Amino acid sequence: MDVMKLNWEAFETLVARLLSASGYVILEQSKPGMSGPDLVLRSPAGLTILVEVKHYVRRRLLPTALIRKIKTDLERYSELENCDQLILVTSNDLSKSALEEISFYKNIKVLGPEWIEESLNKYPRIEDEFRSLIHALHTIESPLHENDEGPSENGLITELRNLPPGRSHWRAYEDLCVKILNYLFLNPLAPPKIQCRTEDDLDIRDAIYPIRIGNQHWDTLRTECRSRFVVAEFKNYTDPPGQREVESLQQYLYPKAMRSFGLLCSRQRASEPARKQRRRSWVENEKLIVMLSDSDLIEMIQLKDAGQEPFEIIDSQLEEFFAVLCA
Repeated sequence: MDVMKLNWEAFETLVARLLSASGYVILEQSKPGMSGPDLVLRSPAGLTILVEVKHYVRRRLLPTALIRKIKTDLERYSELENCDQLILVTSNDLSKSALEEISFYKNIKVLGPEWIEESLNKYPRIEDEFRSLIHALHTIESPLHENDEGPSENGLITELRNLPPGRSHWRAYEDLCVKILNYLFLNPLAPPKIQCRTEDDLDIRDAIYPIRIGNQHWDTLRTECRSRFVVAEFKNYTDPPGQREVESLQQYLYPKAMRSFGLLCSRQRASEPARKQRRRSWVENEKLIVMLSDSDLIEMIQLKDAGQEPFEIIDSQLEEFFAVLCA
């Protein structure tokens, strides 16, 4: 059975059914909009277990940028409730680096696609029930998708993969990044002003997005950063961005003008000098910068396509940044 044809609510129900059939007692199950673990269980041995369920239907790999956030969430849940074990159940595979990251914490167990397949084989009645659900969903949708051959790669991802890095393609990269950010965040972000000049007509920014109220994620960032705008710069360099690139964006952030938050988009992950300069930017001037590589943008597009929240990638980077920030 292809569990990727289930939406996240049906998948979470499937996980609860499989765990219950395996002898676990469901003590609590979260409801939409509630914070906390997705499931609280009591094992056959009497242990209390907190469970987080992750299901991304448009991709096979669990977004690596979310691994630390998932781990942190589970650990914080365990501090609020007495528990003996933490479990992550996911329909997605984990990369080698993600497995190494989460396996460092001995009290977190991962149940992935292999466990789901083995459990479905072990409990054929549950498999038949959810196979019927998938068939029913497919029957309802089929008149609208008679020629649908399954999900294909988003065209923005294809464009990004095919666009060469280097100064000769800087304009194409800037235009593409604006298209990507528009796709991800227009409403709650307003349409950007492109290459807006400062009053002295000397400095040029790539794109400025006003943050409109009404979205919980951007509302929180707007309040925490005291910023009404997102300033975005795009660097189509072959090398990782360094201190100079962060300083370039930093000069366009001006807290008194409510421009305190910036996005630095580049082809590769930021270098250590870039990360150090980002820290100085915040500590000394309260200018907050998130650095997004091609892989981050691709993961955000895939989250958007799957009906998930692309802001999670930004939020996970901010959480990691502030978690280790010290004087």
